[in-house]
Amino acid sequence: MSLLWKIGCVNAALSIICAAAGGHKDWDVEVKLIYNSGFIIHIASSIGICLSSIKNQTIPAIFFIIGI
Repeated sequence: MSLLWKIGCVNAALSIICAAAGGHKDWDVEVKLIYNSGFIIHIASSIGICLSSIKNQTIPAIFFIIGI
């Protein structure tokens, strides 16, 4: 397994942990929507990192990491 694959998997796990922790808070609807959109962006970037590592494309993976 490549290093980028491991980074993508760790980021995916961290985004799910953050979503679970934030989902149990009693926030206003607006704040929860912002939090959920952040989760979606984080998990999509993690998937992008994993897919980039499968194709051995380091430049897109680096951009996904910078985006997170």
